[in-house]
Amino acid sequence: MRITNLAKILYTRGITKVVVTGLATDYCVKATAIDARKFAFETLVVKDAMRAVDPSSDDRVFGEMEQWGCRVVTAEDVQS
Repeated sequence: MRITNLAKILYTRGITKVVVTGLATDYCVKATAIDARKFAFETLVVKDAMRAVDPSSDDRVFGEMEQWGCRVVTAEDVQS
């Protein structure tokens, strides 16, 4: 697996945790979260700070991210 420029930047700055939010859960968010795990970053996926193109895919997509080791949390969890 080839390291990306973003991963290099995060590593050189000592960042170990990535918090993922945004659009669309079932495409960009999922890909970003899984890539973060592939590069061994602790990855938090903020469930209430994202939306899917296909909301019926939420359970499947969140399950897939959890299988990669992402931690699905709420915005309240991140703030505390």
